Amino acid sequence: MNLNDHSRLRGKHALLSPSNPSFLSKTPDEIRNYIYSGLRSELGSLIHKWAFYKIESRSRVTSARDAARSLRDYIFQKYYIEERRVLASEGKRLLKVLSKLPKEVLETVCDYINDAIGFRMTAEVIVAISDLMFGTSDAIIFNGKMLRVHDLKTGSTAAKIEQLLSYDAIFCYEYNINPFEIEHEVRIYQNGDILVSNPTGEIIQPIVDKLIVCEQIANEFEEVPE
Repeated sequence: MNLNDHSRLRGKHALLSPSNPSFLSKTPDEIRNYIYSGLRSELGSLIHKWAFYKIESRSRVTSARDAARSLRDYIFQKYYIEERRVLASEGKRLLKVLSKLPKEVLETVCDYINDAIGFRMTAEVIVAISDLMFGTSDAIIFNGKMLRVHDLKTGSTAAKIEQLLSYDAIFCYEYNINPFEIEHEVRIYQNGDILVSNPTGEIIQPIVDKLIVCEQIANEFEEVPE
C-alpha cells in the first residue's frame, strides 16, 4: 500500500488532532469555541512578538485601530507566500481571530507598549538564578533606585501578581540587589485593566529565599547517580 504524502504538514500543528480527541464529544458550538480558544492563544504569542518589535523600535501605538492595522500587516509579512501570492492558511485563521478580538484587549496592548517605551524598558528579558531556574519577563528596567517589571496578558483568564513577584525576586538575586534598598513596581496589563503592585523588601526577600531552596532541590536531579 502506498501512503499519501503529507510532508507539507510536517512540523505544523493541526486545529483538530487525534492526540487530543476531546473535541469528539463536543457540540458544534463547543467545537467552534475550542478552535477559537487555541487560535486566540496562538494570536497572543504573535502579539507578544509584535509588541517586542514595537518596544525595541520605540514605535508607539496610538489606538486600538492602529494596533489592529499594524498587527494585520505583521501577520501578512509573516504568512504571505510570495511565490503563490497568497496568504498561508495559518495567517488567514489569525486574521479571523484578530477581527473578533475585543477592543479593550487591543487598547490594553497599546497601553503596555506605550508605557514600556515611556519608561524606557527593555522587552523580552531573561532573568535567571541558574540554568535550571529562569524565565523571560515581558518588559523590565532597573534604574538604580526602582525595579519595574511589566507583563502583558492577552488571554481571558485573570492573571495573578505572584508571577511578577518571582521575576522581581530572581532579578534581585541575579544582580545582587538588596530588595530592601530599592523600590519595586510590577504591572499586569489585561483586558482593559492595569493591575499595579508595589511590593516591599519584606515581600520580595522571602521569595528570593524560597527560590534559592527550589533551585538547590532542582540541582539534586543534575547529579549523576553512582
